[in-house]
Amino acid sequence: MRADADQLRTRLLRMLPEIPSPPSLDVHPQIGLLLVAARTAFSGGFQQALSAPRNALSKLLGDMPADRRGFALEGAAMAVVLMDEFSCARQQLLVALLADRPVAEKILGAVGVGWASARLERPPAWLRPEFDPQYAHAVMDGYGFHQGFFHTDRFMGRGFPRVKGELSCSYDLGLGRALWFVHRGHLNAIAGAIDSMPPDRHKQLWRGVGTACSFTGSSQYETELVGIATKFTPHFRVGLERGTRLLRALTQTTEENPLWIEEIF
Repeated sequence: MRADADQLRTRLLRMLPEIPSPPSLDVHPQIGLLLVAARTAFSGGFQQALSAPRNALSKLLGDMPADRRGFALEGAAMAVVLMDEFSCARQQLLVALLADRPVAEKILGAVGVGWASARLERPPAWLRPEFDPQYAHAVMDGYGFHQGFFHTDRFMGRGFPRVKGELSCSYDLGLGRALWFVHRGHLNAIAGAIDSMPPDRHKQLWRGVGTACSFTGSSQYETELVGIATKFTPHFRVGLERGTRLLRALTQTTEENPLWIEEIF
């Protein structure tokens, strides 16, 4: 049994998405360093979750700084979903990982579920049966991020098909977040990609860009960035506030009002 588990972990490590090498130029050198740190945290969370026993998952990453814990939780949630999907014995590892965590951490875990569902090529609205559907928006956000990050050619090519229903906005938020990572904070390049998409999707895409900017700790360079967003500057700023609020919530020890999830999305 131990050998089988080790083989599964090795297999899943191969499923950890390869992060493309960053270009040499950044709108600000520090932004590049912040993005590298975010990617490193995601990979670290993924690998830690694969090696942690089930009874340790609920405390996993608790000592990680808040500004990196969100990315690590995304990676960890992706890992445990893959573990349960490919394991013969369903252990409900996602439930164990998110048990007793505050709402903010569950939201970030749900984003990681979206990564996993995209990697498994499930339909965008797919949810594991034991997962609380109130986090479906965050799952869709993660799904959109994965697609935008690993299929960047579609921004300038055949495009990303619109997701139907109430979750479509969250999907576009994820796509927008991906653009921040893909183009390393270069808003001229980001604006070009967004302009190639249907106009009625631009607002949510810019919100996603702003969310990624602030959640990676780059909002301190806001004055260097917002002018490029032109008429979509208000939506970029809404995204900045969204990411800042979520990042701030990761430092809190008290439970948020459940309505807070709806306000975030």
